Amino acid sequence: MQKLLNKYSNFIKGILIFIILMFLIWWVIPMFIYNNGLEQLSMSDKMDFYLKYCIFYKRGLAGFRKNDVFNLKQIYNNDPIGIKLFNKIKNNYKHGIAVVDLYVRKFYLIGNPTIVKYVLKNSPNMFGPSTFKHIFMGQIMPKNIGVTKCPFSDTKICKKYRKKRDMNEELFRTNKEIDFYDIMHSSICNNITYKLKNHHDFKTLALNSMADLYFGDNNERLQNLLENMFDYVLTDSDMSLKTLFNKVTTNREPIKRVANYIRSNNTYNSIFSRFKDYEKLTKHKFDLSNELPHWIGPYLLMIEFFIPVLIHVITKRKDVYDKIKKEMNSGILNLKSKRSYIHYVIVEFFRLFNIISVHPARISQDDIKWNGIIFPKNAELVINLNTLLRDETVFEKPDHFIPERWEDKPLELQHISFGFGTQRCPSINFSPLLFKIIINNLFTKFDYPLNPLQYPDTKVPQWIDGFRLTF
Repeated sequence: MQKLLNKYSNFIKGILIFIILMFLIWWVIPMFIYNNGLEQLSMSDKMDFYLKYCIFYKRGLAGFRKNDVFNLKQIYNNDPIGIKLFNKIKNNYKHGIAVVDLYVRKFYLIGNPTIVKYVLKNSPNMFGPSTFKHIFMGQIMPKNIGVTKCPFSDTKICKKYRKKRDMNEELFRTNKEIDFYDIMHSSICNNITYKLKNHHDFKTLALNSMADLYFGDNNERLQNLLENMFDYVLTDSDMSLKTLFNKVTTNREPIKRVANYIRSNNTYNSIFSRFKDYEKLTKHKFDLSNELPHWIGPYLLMIEFFIPVLIHVITKRKDVYDKIKKEMNSGILNLKSKRSYIHYVIVEFFRLFNIISVHPARISQDDIKWNGIIFPKNAELVINLNTLLRDETVFEKPDHFIPERWEDKPLELQHISFGFGTQRCPSINFSPLLFKIIINNLFTKFDYPLNPLQYPDTKVPQWIDGFRLTF
């Protein structure tokens, strides 16, 4: 009996020693590692960061998983978009930067909006795609523009990246007026034949209008291919054995099958017909399977998740609701205009409910010094776009939904929700127009009455679960 007790006692001692060692290695020792004058993230903030970003990742990167979105709201209702954590870094750490040292790699959490802008404006030539981005997105689209690495340069962007960027900008008319408005409008209008009431209705609209707008056709085979592709993308960015199997086998067949469909079928007058025309014009063939996830993944997410959230916000605010209805009934509303009230509503919505707000990350391509701050080569820079979108020095009452704030703002500032520099999302003209077309169609065809439970003021929740909203 004594021998058994001694055996268990030694086992427990071993466990305690292991825990103490891990505590020292993981939490204590990094506090004494020199980081060019920057502070290590405190133990409590570090735990908050790890847990929060695991939940963000579990929620989904290229698309949202319904149950994980619900869990995010339940677990982190006090800081669902991470803005409190990054504001704490901005206010409590030197230069608004905190370091997490993992020995083999340093992570720099940046809460200072000025530095966030600097990093974004100098990507990808100075700050390339992060290791996490390669891990999380590399199997879905390993040669996509978002993970294309350029050699370090403090001025130039490499030709390999520039070719992909030019193609994206031409396709979505980033710096030009949308010249396929009629196709966008008909793809939405023709597929809104009844009042959309729940997540299933909005997803159906997304898939059907996507088929018309992007592919120029809609059929059962295409819908099956799209469903399989989206299922694959959601699985690949999950945390499961199936995900691990996907990453080990690098089986991208569901994406390739959609790409092959585009290549082998007539896409008529659509976005993908324009893509093919661009290839012929430039005499350069792109790997379409690496572009698909970031072209049509966000389209699905915007309609099935964020459009219900927007309707919810509008109907919970009588002042916003009345102004939109009045403008729609005026008979002079131009949806392509960037100086209309509905446009300001959409821009303000993108600022507060942003599809890419949490996950941007970069890696320093060389030792980079800026205003006395040194980012060593291969440092992982973790940023949260909300530090810009909710910057109180730029936006008064940054957590409040105030469309009127954009009336006197320059048009360029409207693009802040899409990032900065060369890596800014190319859909700065496409996405707002898509939202305006959908909202105008829904509110003029059907009755979406005011919610009897109005928000008490202009402040809105940081996170709303679009999957569980019903009308």
